[in-house]
Amino acid sequence: MISQLQGSDRSRVPVALWPPAAASVPSVNVTEVDPDEGMDDRDRHALLYIVVVLLFYSTGIVVAIVMYLKREKAEIEEEKAYDDYARSPALAAYNSYSNNNISGLHL
Repeated sequence: MISQLQGSDRSRVPVALWPPAAASVPSVNVTEVDPDEGMDDRDRHALLYIVVVLLFYSTGIVVAIVMYLKREKAEIEEEKAYDDYARSPALAAYNSYSNNNISGLHL
């Protein structure tokens, strides 16, 4: 039936019928294909370059994160030490002593 259709009549044939699927698709045995067959030295060098660059950048990011975390930890410890100092009884006694001496001065 399809072979009997002329030029413009073929455009009205449903897609499932034209072209015949079994006649146009060659069969290929995928298990016979060697995965490294298509990769030459140039492709391997390009792949190695990409891997090395990604490792370099990721190492840099990890180092930057570790340095940032250490800095944040040091700042938290400094803040805690300052808070402990500000709340200490020795500082309170010093402040009361200083305030008493200053208030006794008459300018």
